[in-house]
Amino acid sequence: MNLYKKIFIYLLIILCGFMSVGCDKGNTDEEKNDECVHEYKNGVCTKCHEACPHLSFEDDVCTSCGMKLQDLCEHEFEDGLCQICGYRCRHEFEDGVCKICDYHCSHDRLKSGICMVCGIDYRTICEHTFNNGVCTHCTYKCPHEGVNCGDTCSICGCVAEHRMVGGKCTVCGFEEKFTATEIPSLYLDTNCPEKGTVEKVVWQSWDYANERRYENTFFVYLPYGYNPKDDKVYNILYLLHGSGENSAYWLAQLGYKGGVTEKTKVLLDNMHYQHLCEDTIVVTPTSNLNGTANFYKELLNEIMPQAETRYKTYAHLYGKNVSEVKNSDFTSSRGHRAYAGLSRGSMIGWSVLGYELEYFGYFGFYSGGSFGLTQYYNASKATVASSKYDVLYAYHSCGNDGMYANHVEEYNGLLKASNGRLKEGVNTIFLPKPAFGHTYGAWIIDLYNSLGYAFFKYTPNE
Repeated sequence: MNLYKKIFIYLLIILCGFMSVGCDKGNTDEEKNDECVHEYKNGVCTKCHEACPHLSFEDDVCTSCGMKLQDLCEHEFEDGLCQICGYRCRHEFEDGVCKICDYHCSHDRLKSGICMVCGIDYRTICEHTFNNGVCTHCTYKCPHEGVNCGDTCSICGCVAEHRMVGGKCTVCGFEEKFTATEIPSLYLDTNCPEKGTVEKVVWQSWDYANERRYENTFFVYLPYGYNPKDDKVYNILYLLHGSGENSAYWLAQLGYKGGVTEKTKVLLDNMHYQHLCEDTIVVTPTSNLNGTANFYKELLNEIMPQAETRYKTYAHLYGKNVSEVKNSDFTSSRGHRAYAGLSRGSMIGWSVLGYELEYFGYFGFYSGGSFGLTQYYNASKATVASSKYDVLYAYHSCGNDGMYANHVEEYNGLLKASNGRLKEGVNTIFLPKPAFGHTYGAWIIDLYNSLGYAFFKYTPNE
């Protein structure tokens, strides 16, 4: 508050108090009031009804009646702050304007398009700036009204994509098709103009068998344009390797078997560039140190907190301390989280589905039945049948290898046990690939299919 203004108010109030006292002399009733032990309420004595003269203040509070200087001021507001007494208005908003001080909300704090200050749906008044069909400021998603799927929208400049419900576009009737034999060359272009990045994360994880901390590693694919300083959040896929491999298999073993795994990053770059998949962070952990029995525990309690406090996902944990993360923090964002694995990683998927459906909406099983993991497979059947949480999509596929018969048997058993909650062609599929064996060539097609046509295309109804 301006010092001179405050001094002026003090002197004015004190002068008025003296004048009031002076005028009262000679009045018998007022003389009696002088003898009253005042008990003030709102600046007036409840006994003698005399108004407090406000003769002295301490910390802007009257020492006699306790009223605040700001309550005595006839406020002159500017941006919600009184320029006389320094009082900041406690706004009462209507249509983004305070009814008390006429402050116009700047709508700087938005969550899902709603202003957290004044409560207005900013998407209805925002002058949208679109990127890939979504306003970068208020998150409004352009509806592409009157635009045919595949055509460019004149409003946002984005190619109108299908609006998929249950595997079918509600606009044009398109039904999703899974490629069984090959990935179109468009998505394997090594000259993609928008290339993502791969990072390596090393931390001390927990060894459940030996009850100790140990060094562990996962790799992370970040789509082109990922910026920790902006407000954008991402879907996340935890993608596991098979037996004999490690966290580097999918993203970092560029020289492995003639360089085949370099296709993974090339594929992810092009799928994002061509808008075939939703914006997705891909994390490739390892199950080697905790093994099949305990990996699902490590995934939830160690890997997910490490990944989602370091990178911006729908869990909104970015920047938090890992020790502050609770399992329940992952529940509300399950519709933006997927697990997939190949071979042994696919088999481990039964434990993730069986015990952690609350935290994952999407699953990918690439060439793997249960093969003796009866406990986890049975847990999956029980969970799918009775959980309050739905499987949003479960993609299954296998090549012509030793896994095929068992994988088909387990898939059909899960369908039967689900009490109709898994419906083939709606929220699950089994895709045979007879031209492939137990190889990376089969699994990279599975990644293309599941990420491009199944994962993050549906909305939870719980």
